[in-house]
Amino acid sequence: MPLTEMLILFLTAAILIWLIIRNAPKLGLIDVPNGRSIHKHATPRGAGIGIYLAVALLFPFFHFELFSSYFWSLTAIFLVFVVGVLDDHRDTAPRTKFVVITIATIIVYFDGLTFTSLKTFFGVEIPLGILSLPFTLFATVGFTNAFNLIDGLDGLAGTIGLVILATLYYLGYHYADPFVMTISGSFIIALLAFLIFNWNPAR
Repeated sequence: MPLTEMLILFLTAAILIWLIIRNAPKLGLIDVPNGRSIHKHATPRGAGIGIYLAVALLFPFFHFELFSSYFWSLTAIFLVFVVGVLDDHRDTAPRTKFVVITIATIIVYFDGLTFTSLKTFFGVEIPLGILSLPFTLFATVGFTNAFNLIDGLDGLAGTIGLVILATLYYLGYHYADPFVMTISGSFIIALLAFLIFNWNPAR
C-alpha cells in the first residue's frame, strides 16, 4: 500500500472519529459504564462508523478493480457494519446480530472467501469438502461473538483487532491474494487512527 494512501486513510479515519466523538450525544452514541467497562463515566462510542467509512470511501477510489471484483464481500462487510451501528445506538438483540453475521458469512462464502481445509496434520492434508460452509459459518460467527465480548477495556479490542488483521494480511501475502491484503491493510491503518482516541482513559 503506497505511503500516500496510508496517510490519507489514517487522516480520514482520525477526522471522522473525532467528528463522531464531538457529536456522539446528538447521535445517541453514548456508552454508559457497565460490568465489562473500565471507564467510570459515560463515553462516546460508535468509532467503528469512522473506521468503516474511512475505508469504504477510499477503497473504491484507490482500488476500483478490487472493489468491482469483490463487491459481494464488501456488501457483507457493510451488513455487519450496519448491525454494529444499530448495536452502538440501542443494543441490538443477539439473535439479530447472529442472523446478520450468518447472512454476511454466506455471502462471503459464495464470493470465494472460505475455509477449504484444515491444512496438514502429521503430513496429511484434511480437506473440508461439504463441511466447508458449516465450518466457515462456525468459525466466523463464533469469532465475531467472542470478539464482541472483549469490547469493554480501553484499547483491548483495537489492539487484538490489529493482531488479527496483521495475521490476515500475512495470509493474503502468503497466498498472493491482493483483496485480503488490501482490505486488511486498510482496516489496520484505520484502527491505528482509532487507537489514538482509545487508550486509557478512552475518549
